[in-house]
Amino acid sequence: MIDNDNINEQITVLGKTFTTEEERRESFRNELRQKLPELKKMEGFPIGEDEDILNLSDPPYYTACPNPWLNDFIDQWEDKKKMLEKEGKRNPRFEVDGPGVIDVQTQKNHPVYNAHNYHTKVPHQAIMRYLMYYTQPGDIILDSFAGTGMTGVAANYCESPDREEQLAIINDFRSAKNKIQEWGQRNVIQGDLSPIASFIAHNHTNKSLLRKFPEVAEKIFEEVKEKYNHLYTTNDSEGTGEIVYTIWSENLICPNCNAVFNYWEEAVPEMGKVLKEFHCPSCNTILKKSNGGNKSTKKADKFFNTAIDENTGEIIQKYSLKPVLINYLINGKRKWKRPDKEDLKIIEECENSEILKETPAFRMPNGDEARRNDKFGFMHTNDFYTKRNLIIINEFYVKINEYNGGLKNYLLKWFTSSLNRLTLFNRFAPNHSRHVGPMANTLYISGTPTEISPFNFFQQKIKDNTLDLGQIRFSLHIV
Repeated sequence: MIDNDNINEQITVLGKTFTTEEERRESFRNELRQKLPELKKMEGFPIGEDEDILNLSDPPYYTACPNPWLNDFIDQWEDKKKMLEKEGKRNPRFEVDGPGVIDVQTQKNHPVYNAHNYHTKVPHQAIMRYLMYYTQPGDIILDSFAGTGMTGVAANYCESPDREEQLAIINDFRSAKNKIQEWGQRNVIQGDLSPIASFIAHNHTNKSLLRKFPEVAEKIFEEVKEKYNHLYTTNDSEGTGEIVYTIWSENLICPNCNAVFNYWEEAVPEMGKVLKEFHCPSCNTILKKSNGGNKSTKKADKFFNTAIDENTGEIIQKYSLKPVLINYLINGKRKWKRPDKEDLKIIEECENSEILKETPAFRMPNGDEARRNDKFGFMHTNDFYTKRNLIIINEFYVKINEYNGGLKNYLLKWFTSSLNRLTLFNRFAPNHSRHVGPMANTLYISGTPTEISPFNFFQQKIKDNTLDLGQIRFSLHIV
């Protein structure tokens, strides 16, 4: 069990003073517990157990339900506005003469942007330009469709911008002959219907205890790697190497003789070359994988195994995949190899592991896209990961939930930021000799999905989630 993150320091929130963040959190959670019966009467209150809502919440800044301290924050911010006016940082008669005409060009390479692979994000640098034109320090901004909180991040950076970004914004305004407003923090109320989005948004704008994040995350990482590193090692004549990723390929069935064969083994004679037509290894019939091309050529269909759904116990037909190639690192060099007997033994042992019974699994929600893979036997969330990946992902989750302190929520953000690039949605493009990640805006599983080592990704996400703490401050989030 990892020690909690209590740090002795005075913390004052809404007129109350605490010695630790954990003391603050528990005090406001107790208040929230008492308020829940009344809050539940509100239309649209989230469906969930009280304790789950309380555990996810970090009150008063973030609650996984309507935030009862919203008016208290607004009153506090209104008082601060008067102080800013006395200091000459706000104009009480501030008006915007017309729309801002600013060219907004930013790159999606900032640590905050890369910290979590959530869809539909807008870089905070772009939002800053609008805030610096339409608002003053101390203004209160409502973002009811906040997503992962980039408006809150942008508002915080208006107080302490990157020097390079600050100069870029000033130059943009000068070129457009627009008046730039005073630098300073704007206050943001953010909400979103998506629980994961609002959870990420809170963690993106909360610096509480984050100085401990790299140390704690690295410790968890090392513990998990020490226990399961052997699952992602492979041997060759030079010794033991570290698996970077494994290419899987679909099994097909010949329409002529019903022989089952592997797509990669017959259609990819060498890396960088993919045959549009290939032969059945059993009857030598010329086949193709898709409906295009020569109309007289027969199409080989996907092969399905009859299996028992581990989530429901029902008999299902499941899309059949086989590991065909391993990319690994040994002595500082990247190499390729076909899985040998030992590699296949590890995969087989993972397939039958009892640990998988402890892994949470949820039915994919209703919807054409969400359930597009039902026909392939991929109906639950755990179906979209290899068993080997699930074992390690589950261990990270267990270790994080052993943590007692308030940093736990940020550790869970690190955890969720690592998940979507570890699925079978990752594609390998043999004609380009590289994996190209998931296809955007769809839950598509290709004929050559790629299993990335969780260790590589979880470690990279420690770096991505270790943000510049000097530039991150609290903003308020409600759901």
